[in-house]
Amino acid sequence: VSSIILARVWRLNKLLVSLKTAVTLLTALSLLALIGTLVPQGREASEYLRLFPRAGHWILATGSDDIFHGGIFLGLLAFLGISALFCTYTRWDLTRARLWQRIDRVTLSEIRSLPARLELDHRNSLIKREVGWQERTLTDGTLIRLRAVGRWALVGGLFFHLGLVIILGGGLWSSMASVATTVRGLEGGE
Repeated sequence: VSSIILARVWRLNKLLVSLKTAVTLLTALSLLALIGTLVPQGREASEYLRLFPRAGHWILATGSDDIFHGGIFLGLLAFLGISALFCTYTRWDLTRARLWQRIDRVTLSEIRSLPARLELDHRNSLIKREVGWQERTLTDGTLIRLRAVGRWALVGGLFFHLGLVIILGGGLWSSMASVATTVRGLEGGE
């Protein structure tokens, strides 16, 4: 039973961190936002029937008159937020491993694929001129000296996902906790 649960959790995690899921959710939210932009929001039912004689009943029946507070929009927004949260957590694990354990995790094939810059002294050995070089002995006894550069560039992806989570959380909070008041009047009226 536990293996079935783990398999389902793994599939759910895979779905939540998938780029396809994010693109699908963003596309659906964009389409709903387009409808919410084209159709005036928060008006009286009679106004929709007057402004849209053919589509007024459909607008009211589908909830397109208040699409940004509707269950479908908020549900998709919440699902995207959960997906972004899972991506942020996954990104954090990857970034942490790449930032602080980069030299420990490097493989020989990865090293061979990189352009080499060797500086030799009179004894034909590698000189460590700059700070930040680390030594590592491979399983075959080969001593390598490496310096990982550009590691902090990895943090950008983490900050992007974290920022998305914060923005989506703020949007959900605002949508659920906000109070809207509309005052209408005529010019010169009391």
